[in-house]
Amino acid sequence: MEDVCYFDLIPYETVQHILSFLGHIELCRLSQTSSEMSMHTELKWDDLLLDVYGDSCEALNEKYVTEQATPLSPFKLYAYLHHRITRVAGDNYLPMRSIWSRLEKWAIANDQQDYLLDSLKIPITDNIVEFSKDATATVHVFEMNRERYRVPPRFQTSITPPPIPKSCLFPRDYIASLLIYNGQNKSTQYGLFGTFEAYDFKTNIILLSFESSSDIYRQKYSYYGEKFGNIWPVAFSVSTERCYYLVINSDTGYKDIHPGNVILPCGNGSPIVVANSFQEFLEQHVVKLETNVLTLRDNVISRYPEYSNFISQVKTNGIWVKGSAVYVPEERGSGDYSFFYRISMWMDKDEDASYSAQLITRHWDISTPSRTDTVDGEGVIGEFPKLTPGDKFEYCSRCNVDSPNGSQMSGYFNFIPLKPNMDTPSVISVIAPPFQLDISQH
Repeated sequence: MEDVCYFDLIPYETVQHILSFLGHIELCRLSQTSSEMSMHTELKWDDLLLDVYGDSCEALNEKYVTEQATPLSPFKLYAYLHHRITRVAGDNYLPMRSIWSRLEKWAIANDQQDYLLDSLKIPITDNIVEFSKDATATVHVFEMNRERYRVPPRFQTSITPPPIPKSCLFPRDYIASLLIYNGQNKSTQYGLFGTFEAYDFKTNIILLSFESSSDIYRQKYSYYGEKFGNIWPVAFSVSTERCYYLVINSDTGYKDIHPGNVILPCGNGSPIVVANSFQEFLEQHVVKLETNVLTLRDNVISRYPEYSNFISQVKTNGIWVKGSAVYVPEERGSGDYSFFYRISMWMDKDEDASYSAQLITRHWDISTPSRTDTVDGEGVIGEFPKLTPGDKFEYCSRCNVDSPNGSQMSGYFNFIPLKPNMDTPSVISVIAPPFQLDISQH
């Protein structure tokens, strides 16, 4: 009786459909049974790469296989990525890849290829750090020694002790992000998390690369010891040198802060939990960009929100006014909570020109849970802006309060008409509606 392989009688499309239910282990085993099966399974690796790593074989080769002259086949590429990515990031890679893809899409739609996207670094490699299967990595630190910071380097005579290895347990979503983009170049002015400014002060918040995070971690550990041993810097304010931290390891010293949380130091009190995870931290920011809560100003993301539950805008005599504030961490022990705020005032293009006016004075009521302070002055930041239909004026300033929550600013601006007549008053008070000063606005 002639040998018949009944599997060969199954239509090609049916075989491919059956194979679509198999994972990489089953496909590997099946490919070893016969040359026909090897041919059938070879065609499925492209689909598996797309399902697991969210990109085509060609794109993944270009992104990850940079050390080889020739691209890897789909099967070899899958095996390579499984070892390099899945082994340490688990099933966190694809969700993080999706968030980064949304950010790339937003950046391209807003012509940010030469600005924000150009500042991102290539995926982290084992030459920089090698994560183990249980998501740990060794970071070399120096023992706590504050005397080293009190003596200028040129006067230090003692020999610096050798670094000691410290094992750090990193959340897998953070590792997955590093395997997509290893943060930003530290010198970039196009911080992923934007800028805020007041007067002549301006700061830029970047997503740190693993190397930059390691440098800051070592410095903090050397000065503060284990107090900073369980938090890892992930975003950095270049001017203020303040960081957003990722909680690693386990013991944080705070009962409501857990491994994987992203936190922000807050004056004398407990840190703010900015997000429950690094994935949530990044996605929250991307959503703000997608929904225009945060917008671009001169190709830089502005951290002052355009709208939120803390903001209102009011129109008085044809002039709109809106304020928004951002919490800025200051040195520990200062006792105050510092907020930068931006005031926007404008007239619609089709507004009645008779409402055109010039600002002459300002009045603010700064209310906290304990008291209300008033501020009066001429102009704003030394200027006396004029507003006519279609004009917009913005300025930034700062305010310190003694409470992290429950404070607000409100007031009014006095204007004089540019085209006075018998029916208009000599001075027009334009309302500045309340906006909140709350540390959750960070």
